[in-house]
Amino acid sequence: MDVLWSRESSTVEKTLNRYVKARTWADQMGIRMNMDSTIQPWAIGDSNGFGEAIIMLRYSLEKGHNASSHCQFDTIRKIRTLSTNMYESSSINGASALSMRAGAKC
Repeated sequence: MDVLWSRESSTVEKTLNRYVKARTWADQMGIRMNMDSTIQPWAIGDSNGFGEAIIMLRYSLEKGHNASSHCQFDTIRKIRTLSTNMYESSSINGASALSMRAGAKC
């Protein structure tokens, strides 16, 4: 619930009350709620793509086709595309279903 503290305190309180009620029902019915797995400490490490950014910086030091001192960004950005494509085809991404989202395009 720490992420909610940027909200109005009444919003945080109502959201917490809804969670407690849903959690009580889930316990009564023996259901494991998916949202419970999201309430965990922030992981130590890179989960935002900083590793890929550092690799791209390292790639920029390689000899390029047009310059002997560096690669151009159009070549380097392919690392970003590689990372995105691998993530989008992974089981981790497949598990993040687009269910219970608002909006007509979701």
